[in-house]
Amino acid sequence: MENEIKIFTRFRLLKLDFYKKIITFELKKSIIMKKIVFLFVVILSFNLRAQNVKQLITSGKWYVVSTQENGKQPEEADSKEDEWIIFLPNGTTEEEHFGENENSKWVYSDKNKTMKIIGSSTYLNKLIEITKDRMVVEVIEKGQPDIIITYEK
Repeated sequence: MENEIKIFTRFRLLKLDFYKKIITFELKKSIIMKKIVFLFVVILSFNLRAQNVKQLITSGKWYVVSTQENGKQPEEADSKEDEWIIFLPNGTTEEEHFGENENSKWVYSDKNKTMKIIGSSTYLNKLIEITKDRMVVEVIEKGQPDIIITYEK
């Protein structure tokens, strides 16, 4: 009888140990799944944010309302109609500068928050701020003074 009790107790301990391993495995599996879901959500949110910025950039005609060189006082544009740019979703632009029209190509980098514009000259715009009605960029050209351009719709 005593041997039977020992065997029964051992069996219960083995059974408990087996259940502990199953529960531990299930918990680890649950933690891993939570990490995978979190990673997926993070990647998805970065992708959606980049798409939202591109949608804002391509959402209409942007008029130059002011320019600022080397930290000086911003110079207001005389007329919104004098200078404007349209960023098209296909990677091209339509621009007008005081009556002169130009078409260029553009590429947006979400990583660097920059727009590279390739036309008669190539320059880089660092995106400082963008909303549905306002966009502020810093024009980055080697050997040129820093220029900040404010656009509005």
